[in-house]
Amino acid sequence: MNLIKALSVILMLSILQTNAATIEESLDNYAKGEFETAYQQFMELVELGNENAMFNIGVMHVRGEHVEKDNITGYAWIKLALDSGHENDKILDIVARHFTQEDHAEAIKVYDTLLPKYGKDVFVSKYVPTVDKLSSKTYTPARIASRFTPKYPKQAAKAGLSGFVDLQFSVAEDGTTRHHTVLIASNNYFKDAAVDALKKSIYIPAQLDGRPTIEYGRRFRFNFQMHDAEVTQENINKTLAKYKAGAEAGSSADSYLYAYTISILSSLTSGMSSDDGKDFQLDNPTPWFVKSAQRGYPLAKYELGKNALYGNQCDVDNFKSHFWLEKSANDGVPDAQLILGLEYLYGTRYKQNKDKAIELISLSADSGLSHAQLLLAWIYATAAERDLRQPQKALAYFNKIERKEYVDKVSYYETQAAVYAANSDFDEALKWQNKAIKAARKLQLPLTRFENASQRYQQKNTLQNSWLDSTL
Repeated sequence: MNLIKALSVILMLSILQTNAATIEESLDNYAKGEFETAYQQFMELVELGNENAMFNIGVMHVRGEHVEKDNITGYAWIKLALDSGHENDKILDIVARHFTQEDHAEAIKVYDTLLPKYGKDVFVSKYVPTVDKLSSKTYTPARIASRFTPKYPKQAAKAGLSGFVDLQFSVAEDGTTRHHTVLIASNNYFKDAAVDALKKSIYIPAQLDGRPTIEYGRRFRFNFQMHDAEVTQENINKTLAKYKAGAEAGSSADSYLYAYTISILSSLTSGMSSDDGKDFQLDNPTPWFVKSAQRGYPLAKYELGKNALYGNQCDVDNFKSHFWLEKSANDGVPDAQLILGLEYLYGTRYKQNKDKAIELISLSADSGLSHAQLLLAWIYATAAERDLRQPQKALAYFNKIERKEYVDKVSYYETQAAVYAANSDFDEALKWQNKAIKAARKLQLPLTRFENASQRYQQKNTLQNSWLDSTL
């Protein structure tokens, strides 16, 4: 399958169940005469600074579609759209053709009430992440300490294949990588080798207020190169040109694809120099994620929220990260629900709200996100608080996970042991904890935490983690 088509299919499948309204969907509903739905969707997009939505709200007021016919209000919305970047400047004169001086003055008054709420400058200053790369006084992102080079699969080498694998993962407080997910692979031959190399990689963990903290949703591309497939600026430019053409055309999905590609290529070329000795030149993905998010694309909202949370290719900003993560979580994006839920659980960046935290993580788990299911099982099995410690729920969520498909065996075995211990089956807990130790040892990971848990199970004690402590 063509790579662009393959990635497009993955991204579209990942938003099938969301509640978001994209500009394309809204315009389609408008064209079908479903004016009430279209109006509501346009208003959602207006809050994201979308000038096309502002324009269409104005047109609906002028035509009296779903709302009472009102040229004055319509004029105000259309003027706001033009000031925000919409290019159809002829319709404003048409709407005002029969305005009296008083009508025009009234329309400007309405415009003046809209501008502080929905104006482009207001939206940009309040919600768009900045890219000045200012260092945060409270947060330092995770940094690679040692990265393993994957072994070239024999089948791929024999066939003369080159390719890559895009992975998403988290970095735990001990610097190990967890929750590995293959986002896309150019060939299935490369998947296992890439995952195995990532599992063995060690990071200097992220620091929040001087304490190690988990970083979720990190990405990296492993490149498998034959001699004629080197990473060069020319090859990168050719790859990006395909995506950028679509992004410039304005599609919300294409804008996201281009921004995603820049982000993942940044991980690949980090620390590398091009054939002329200079650093690789890549656009900053943030403006393209913003463009996609303004058109309602839920995954773009998630990217903006996650990146502002961790300072990934933009400045750290807790207010802006919360805005975008909440929008994306409300759209039904499981990863956004998980990250937002955990931030509420810890209460380090946002105000603590245990009930909201569990609600969001549960939504993510119930949508089928295996990482959320595992984390919820861990919380219910190990929480020191009585209202959170629910062994039967821990077992129920753990049993939803497909063992064969869950790549992070260390976390899987460790959680299974904790769930058995919470349900007073310490023999099974020891069995699975030993499997976790064996898997961790094979990956050359630090063993202290695993061995301490094993000692507790030998003494027929469960794990006791405060909900303010870290989870897996």
